[in-house]
Amino acid sequence: MVEKRSGHVAYAVMSFGGFLGMGSSYHPLPWNQLTYEPAQGGYVVDLTKEQLEGAPTYSASEAVALGRSHLQPRDR
Repeated sequence: MVEKRSGHVAYAVMSFGGFLGMGSSYHPLPWNQLTYEPAQGGYVVDLTKEQLEGAPTYSASEAVALGRSHLQPRDR
């Protein structure tokens, strides 16, 4: 997710679960929590499974609004 005014990357959105793109859940992670690891060929986070399970989660059908310090579902 890119911050509209500054153009800087604010969050990465990781998807978990699901099958063929259905039933996945999405976890927004602040960009500064990701570290590029060449040996892994991608980004890694220093979070436990429990921390990820307790983090905000969204389904594909939910719209989200980017806030300065967190993400929250948009009012419908």
